[in-house]
Amino acid sequence: MYRQYEKPNTLKEALTNLKREYQIALENNADNETLIGLHDGIEDLEERLNFAYQDMEE
Repeated sequence: MYRQYEKPNTLKEALTNLKREYQIALENNADNETLIGLHDGIEDLEERLNFAYQDMEE
C-alpha cells in the first residue's frame, strides 16, 4: 500500500488542535458518538505522526 509522506510539524499541530477539541467536547458533555469520532481521529493522527518521524529517520 502506498503511503503519503507528511510533515511531522503539521501533524503535531493538527493533533494538538484535535486533542483540544476533544477536551472541550468532554467539558461540554458531548454525546458518545462525537467523543468516539474525535478519539479515533486522535489515534489516526498519532499513527501518522509516528510514521512521519520514522520517514525522517530513513
